[in-house]
Amino acid sequence: MRNNITETYCPENVLTLLEYSSQIGEAFRPLLGTRVARMTYFVAASFVVAETAGKYAEVRERQRRDVDKVLLTLADMALWRLMASVVFPGVVIRSVCSLTCRRLARSKILPVFVQSALTTCAGLSLIPLIVRPIDSLADAVLDHTLRKPVKT
Repeated sequence: MRNNITETYCPENVLTLLEYSSQIGEAFRPLLGTRVARMTYFVAASFVVAETAGKYAEVRERQRRDVDKVLLTLADMALWRLMASVVFPGVVIRSVCSLTCRRLARSKILPVFVQSALTTCAGLSLIPLIVRPIDSLADAVLDHTLRKPVKT
């Protein structure tokens, strides 16, 4: 579940889909290769940085220009989005796809392209299932680290 800061400062729109490109890239890694998957991480991380920078003025106004609160709020927002949209889903999807690919490789019946396509389908089908648990994990990590000593 997204925290109040993320809900307040991160409206969902079409461009937000760029933030999730790393998940799609990991799912398509078996078909498109490692280079494409890495590029999607760059796209996703760049979007998070750009979105955070773009929210600076709004956050500054809401925090009444208190520099410390502004920086903590922006750090919280950027870290949450990086964890919940880039790092954690990437690890989970890559792990599941890797396991799926190894299991399918044991099958001597399926051609390599079919194995890769099935692995990609497994990765894509996993995305909607991991959203809420990963959001909760990102919240828990920040609650026990950045948010714990300083309540924003």
